[in-house]
Amino acid sequence: MSRIRADQLVNRAGSGGPKFPHGVAEGFSVSGIVTATSFRGDGSQLSGVDASTLKDGNDVKVQATNTGATVTGTLVATVTGDVTGNVTGDLTGDSTGTHTGDVTGNVTGTATTATNLANAGNITTGTIADARFPSILPAISGVNLTGLPSQADINTLTANVAMLGFKVAVNGSLSKYNLVDQTIDEFIDTSGIDSGATSSMNHSGGSYTSIQAGNYFGDGSDGAFTSSGNVTVNVSNTNGTYDGDMVIKQYTSFTLNNGHTFTTAQACRGMLIYVQGDCSINGTIDMTARGAAADPTNTASWNNAGSDGNTVGANGLQIGLLRSANNSTFTNDGSGFNGCGTAARNAVANQSNLSGNGKIYTISRQGAGGGSGNHSNNTQTGNNGSNGGSGNQTGGGGSGATSGSGATNAGNGSFGSCWGGGSGGAGTHGSTGSSMHAAEWGGQAGGGDFGGNAGGAGNPGGAGNGVHGGAGENGTGGLIIIICGGTISGNGIIRANGKNGGNWNQDNSGGGGGSGGGAILVLGVTNSFSGTVQANGGVGTPNSGSMGSSSRAGGNGGSGYTLSEGGLTGSGSVSGTGTLQSVDTTASSVPTKSDFVALIENSQGTAVLNTDIKAYVSRDSGTTFTQGTLVDEGTWGTNKKILAFHDLDISSQPSGTAMCYKIELANQASGSKETLIHAASHGWA
Repeated sequence: MSRIRADQLVNRAGSGGPKFPHGVAEGFSVSGIVTATSFRGDGSQLSGVDASTLKDGNDVKVQATNTGATVTGTLVATVTGDVTGNVTGDLTGDSTGTHTGDVTGNVTGTATTATNLANAGNITTGTIADARFPSILPAISGVNLTGLPSQADINTLTANVAMLGFKVAVNGSLSKYNLVDQTIDEFIDTSGIDSGATSSMNHSGGSYTSIQAGNYFGDGSDGAFTSSGNVTVNVSNTNGTYDGDMVIKQYTSFTLNNGHTFTTAQACRGMLIYVQGDCSINGTIDMTARGAAADPTNTASWNNAGSDGNTVGANGLQIGLLRSANNSTFTNDGSGFNGCGTAARNAVANQSNLSGNGKIYTISRQGAGGGSGNHSNNTQTGNNGSNGGSGNQTGGGGSGATSGSGATNAGNGSFGSCWGGGSGGAGTHGSTGSSMHAAEWGGQAGGGDFGGNAGGAGNPGGAGNGVHGGAGENGTGGLIIIICGGTISGNGIIRANGKNGGNWNQDNSGGGGGSGGGAILVLGVTNSFSGTVQANGGVGTPNSGSMGSSSRAGGNGGSGYTLSEGGLTGSGSVSGTGTLQSVDTTASSVPTKSDFVALIENSQGTAVLNTDIKAYVSRDSGTTFTQGTLVDEGTWGTNKKILAFHDLDISSQPSGTAMCYKIELANQASGSKETLIHAASHGWA
């Protein structure tokens, strides 16, 4: 039977559909539910089936699109092709393809390549290889960075480093030295300055100025002096009869005419005469018998101290004067004239300091030794005091003489000081006591004992005993210093002699010793003085009286130190402008910015910043300079300023690493605007 016609096919029991264990033929049509273990064919003729979706019940899990499929829920599978859509869930497996869309979830595996991370803060683990970073990071703005020091803080640090460098230089006596990309120069010497590029600048006392160095020849406050008769100058700070401060006179010119004498009213600690111009001496400048009775080593001694209240230094009185033929170094701070009085100290402190360009003039603190009294049993003349010329000393006092048999222990002469010669001892007949000996430091002379012996010369002179032995004269040779800025001329006399011992007038009497000569310095730019300069000791016994014999004469006082010479440097010249340029320092790389700090002093007047004083830096050895704007960053002492500029742009200069700086001074004038440059620091980056 080839065909069955039926409206329904049921199983034998009538409870369900029939089974077709061997399939059905093509074209078999079934209306209802078909249950089968498998279907064959492309399914294109099936109806009621959505071929674009996969559902779980009514929930679409896979939705086909014209470019692929959308998966909702967990995808457990290996994806070997490209994923071009958005993956919003977690991807726990490996992804080896290229991701062109956004990954908004967490990537817990290893991301081997990432060309664009929207938030790098989400990279919490792992290592980024050094090779992934460029050798030069791109320029970025730091305006939004916090916790960094301000530019003002950095400038303060720069200035503090410079100040520390200056202090180190001073404490270590260092010349110009280098830090990393920075130089420090305290101007201890001139090694950090390019002398060829520097002009109209003077180095003195650790600073530079356009005021050229020269000696101080006084302030001219006593005007022009021309004598019309004898002149006696008063002494200040007198104590008793013989002790007073050094007399200071400051003239614009000095003319002492023939027959006129210039001296002090009494003994004192010397006479210092400054003359700015020419000095003509045809009369007599006289400090004979004007030596001070004063101990320069003891301010509390019997003679008291000068008005400055200081003792004289171990080297004696000292003053440094600029002199081209000499190379000494000395600081004229006034201490070289300690003990001479406040006026003398202040005047000397005006001298320029020496820095290998001058001569130190010295008067020794202690004078030459006095003559020793004889201890013989017969008549003998006294011994002379020692001369002081070879030791820059005043002369020593002579001893007294012995007279007749039984005479012993004549009075000793003694040494003087820088201010006057030594005093003489007394003559003797027979044994004597200590009063016969002269006091030290040019004090009391020895006095005669019984029998008419004579006293020595000193401050005061020693008394004689009776009419047979005379008193010694009062005084010792004093101190004269003349410092002249012009020419010293004339044929007069400059003297500081000692005085004579007492005469013996009767038999069995011994004469007294003479006092020592003083000390004299006559110094000028030009010295053509043809007169007499003397510091002679006094005569022991100038007149032996009626006995007509010199065998009992006291010893002569020793001569003192004298020096008369020219060759001093003048008072100095003033240059309204000056240029100070440093030597080159090699930078570690081509810099684009520069810092500069300088310490200056307004010695006279006030320098106007960026007008009277300017500063520049260069990176091509001074061929091209860029000016910085100096600002006042504080003080470091009286009239002393810290000037600086920071982050000066030098990038427009020709490329180079030869770093130097330049300072210019303008409108300088002696006494009204004198600017001193004490130190400079130059840094770059």
